[in-house]
Amino acid sequence: MKRRRVVEDDDDGDENDGIQPEDTPDTSFVDDNYEETELNNRADQIVIDALRFVLARESSDHSIRRSHIGKFSGRNRIYTIDGLIEAINQQLKRIFGLQLVETGSGTGQYIVLKHLDDVSNEILGDLWQQEVNQSLENELVFKLVGTESKTTTPLTNPELIKTGVFTLVICLLVVSENNLQESELLSKLQLFGISNNLNDRNQVLNMNYKELIIDMIRKQYLSKRANTVHGTTNTSETYTLGSRALMEIPSDKMLLLVKTIYGDKFPDVEEKVVKTIGRAYE
Repeated sequence: MKRRRVVEDDDDGDENDGIQPEDTPDTSFVDDNYEETELNNRADQIVIDALRFVLARESSDHSIRRSHIGKFSGRNRIYTIDGLIEAINQQLKRIFGLQLVETGSGTGQYIVLKHLDDVSNEILGDLWQQEVNQSLENELVFKLVGTESKTTTPLTNPELIKTGVFTLVICLLVVSENNLQESELLSKLQLFGISNNLNDRNQVLNMNYKELIIDMIRKQYLSKRANTVHGTTNTSETYTLGSRALMEIPSDKMLLLVKTIYGDKFPDVEEKVVKTIGRAYE
């Protein structure tokens, strides 16, 4: 009978050395930071979506509420509402020179304001006075320069005209101790060619005086309150500066604005204006 030869293995190591078990997947190709990268990507997308929403609401003159932003922060519970607002502001300031601010403590309503220093403001003003007829060459980035050139006739630009009317109303309120009844406001606006007839509409804006005032209230440049006339059931409407006007125009700039508009007649109203601004910005 022949004996079967036994061959001994000289390797004392593990019998599975160098062999990957069939039930154990090979994960050597997986990035250890994959989950963190995915989380960051989702967080970035939330900020981008919320930022687009904020800019779209602002450009279309719609209100921005804390509850709106909360709908974005609820995704995957990555951000708190305050954390998302902070992230939005970082991008607004860095890219656009803007900021998202609450119109008043606890109101839950936000507006987008300019966030530039004095030097940047001057540069922006200089650019506005120049002809800008070119766009960015790199089409992969945001197109920050419009394709349409600035109108050469300001009287045909609806936004410029509306801004002028808004500025006029704000100035009239400041020199009237920040308190004007509707009849008084209309009387003053008539001096500047704005009719108190509801059937008379500005041809460029296609709005009458009432619609202009409503627009100012909606955009928070004006505040309106109804007062009951003493001894009667009648009410009168009184207008004051809105929260946006106070936040968009700092007190020193408000004083400069009135001084510029009134020119040589400013000394006649200076004392009253200084007191009014002091009370309004307390």
